[in-house]
Amino acid sequence: MKRIYINDPALRLYGLLEDYTRIPLSVAEKLNETARAHYDNASGGRVVFATDSPVIEFKIRLSKPVTFGHFPLSTNSGVDVYIDGEYHSLYTPAEGSQTVEGRIYKYRTKNDVRINLPIVNHVEDVEIFIDDESSVYPATPYKYEKPVVFYGSSITCGIAASRPGNTYPARLSNALDFDFINLGFPGGCRGEIEIAEYIAGLDMSLFVLDYDHNAPKPDELRERHDRFFRTIRAAHPTLPILILSKPDLVNDPVKNTACRDVIYSNYSRAQAEGDERVWFIDGAWLYWNDIPRDRTADWIHPTDFGFKGFCDILRAPISMILEKTYKRG
Repeated sequence: MKRIYINDPALRLYGLLEDYTRIPLSVAEKLNETARAHYDNASGGRVVFATDSPVIEFKIRLSKPVTFGHFPLSTNSGVDVYIDGEYHSLYTPAEGSQTVEGRIYKYRTKNDVRINLPIVNHVEDVEIFIDDESSVYPATPYKYEKPVVFYGSSITCGIAASRPGNTYPARLSNALDFDFINLGFPGGCRGEIEIAEYIAGLDMSLFVLDYDHNAPKPDELRERHDRFFRTIRAAHPTLPILILSKPDLVNDPVKNTACRDVIYSNYSRAQAEGDERVWFIDGAWLYWNDIPRDRTADWIHPTDFGFKGFCDILRAPISMILEKTYKRG
């Protein structure tokens, strides 16, 4: 087997910076303590390439052997593989290990390979090996190569999905063929101006503002949500922006309804000011009106079943937004 290095032109690292972090440390240092603790999670990170090798081996070194709360090892440190857009296999480290190793078998045909990196853990190094007689090639480009950027909480990050490919941003990406960046911070989505300004500097095809869940009270959300939206809009006057409110409304209906009203008010004001590229989806619909316990691990964090519901609801509007905005000539 021969090693293919991560800087090989045929390999592409999506969703992460070169050091496998989601945002620069200089930005993370200005955020709340919880967000700083998760700035280097690999959620949304993908190593993508094509190869005709019948066997692919990989070794991914992680920074932490620990699990995250009551969620399984496959959620925290698991890696899943897709071949030509179809789920192929899941790999997890041994309990206490900091390495995920896998061997993938397929036909000796040229196929696109996507390795989704762990949801919560940080990746330190990726090694890829293929058959000596085979080659690697650039994978088929995404239909929408300019990424969709998601900003939100642990739900956006996907910490109760059973594997990386089942978070709702990853599901939508696979269904609609777009690149994405997952900036979901478990417990740390507080809408600081520093993260808004960082996101405003990104080149995006769509921005999904999923900021609601970690706001401690409606007053803070009222102050920061509109400021966040206006920061992005000032930098991107024509960018499509999709605003979501939190899904688990019944956990604290008084506070959560007040927060949803704040978000809807901001959306309505933007529309009244003539903004035709902003959309709002009430998060309460994302569970299909089910009681959250039926679609979550703990009344808050969606399971695979819950995230499938998210994808079923969001797929059509996001497809419409992207197709309408980026019609092929």
